Amino acid sequence: MDYILLDADVKIAEVTTFWRPLLSAVELQGHLAPLVGMRP
Repeated sequence: MDYILLDADVKIAEVTTFWRPLLSAVELQGHLAPLVGMRP
C-alpha cells in the first residue's frame, strides 16, 4: 500500500510505502522522481 501526500501546491510532500519489497519501492521511486524534478 502506498500513500502519497500532496502539499498546497499539489506537489508530492511525502510518500509512505507499507510492506512492499525493496525492488518495487525503488521502481516506484524511479517513476516518481522525474515527475518532481529529482534524479531516480
